[in-house]
Amino acid sequence: MTKTYTWIKDAGHAWLKVSKPEYLLSGFEASRYSYQDNNYVYLEEDMDAPKYLTLYQPNPGHIPTEHHNGMSPVRNLEQLGGE
Repeated sequence: MTKTYTWIKDAGHAWLKVSKPEYLLSGFEASRYSYQDNNYVYLEEDMDAPKYLTLYQPNPGHIPTEHHNGMSPVRNLEQLGGE
């Protein structure tokens, strides 16, 4: 499985975009500060994304960034149910 990530950033926060199949296969349990849609999870930048990368992709190389002015649409997605 190809592991491709993108940082999604807005004026106040950022999330690591990870394919949902990869996330589900990993067994990682993200906090409620991360989000999901049908195809991706968006791992919160301070806690979840660094842990995930350390465990499952310690050398991801360059991760492109998608910037949003104002609020990112990620904020309107369904939250993941962890702690």
